[in-house]
Amino acid sequence: QLGRPGADQIVKQIGERLVTLVRPRDTVYEWGHGQFAVIFDRGTEEASARAHNIAQWLSGSYSAVVDGTTWKAKANVAVTVVEPVRGETVSDLIIRIDSQQAVEVS
Repeated sequence: QLGRPGADQIVKQIGERLVTLVRPRDTVYEWGHGQFAVIFDRGTEEASARAHNIAQWLSGSYSAVVDGTTWKAKANVAVTVVEPVRGETVSDLIIRIDSQQAVEVS
């Protein structure tokens, strides 16, 4: 409903908020349009808990202005937590991440 310009505004707001929710030694990437990846500098169990908390904090209401009209949108954030496997190439890790089922956090 918002079109690409409105969706871009929402994605930008989510990304900006995400960066404020991670530690300086964690790394945030734009994975694809509307998708972000975070590399946590912590163990899998702690990273998983943190990812789910962040998803809850990011889920919610956002607004975008398109052609002078303010639109409200609700974002539901889903997470996938994947631990690298020793000896796995970056390409293999990316394929494995893409094949994982994201878990929506509400």
